This record gives sequence, structure tokens and C-alpha cells, in this order.
Amino acid sequence: MGVHVEVAPFGQVSSASAQTGAFGRGSFVEFLVPSSSILRIQVGPRNTGVIPTNSSLPLQGTDATFRNPSWWKFWE
Repeated sequence: MGVHVEVAPFGQVSSASAQTGAFGRGSFVEFLVPSSSILRIQVGPRNTGVIPTNSSLPLQGTDATFRNPSWWKFWE
């Protein structure tokens, strides 16, 4: 169990839904964690990983930012 994440270098926002199985253009949260906390796995063509956890992942102290790509910014 865990939280599935995309790790740097990141792919294009415009293809994220198709390549990660997200719904629509999808909103996401960017946050910082030590690379040692991420178990690297390859799911699809993107750089992905899992942060192992049996409960919700606390985002305090991770510089978390909610991102919601606008539908009209088709160039992203």
C-alpha cells in the first residue's frame, strides 16, 4: 500500500491523464519528500514511484501546492 507519485523529471501535463490513468486533465498536488522515502517503480512511460504507507500521507512541512490545470490552457 502507499501513495503513487510521479517523480522528476516530470512529463508534460497535457499527457498526464492518458499516461497515468488519471481522470480528465486531473488536478494534482506537488510536494517535496526525500528521495529515500520513494520506492521507485515503473508504471507506464512516466517516472513513477510509491511512498509506502498504511495510512494517509501527512503533507505538513512538504511545501505542498495544489495544481489544477485550466482546460483552456491547451498548450500545457
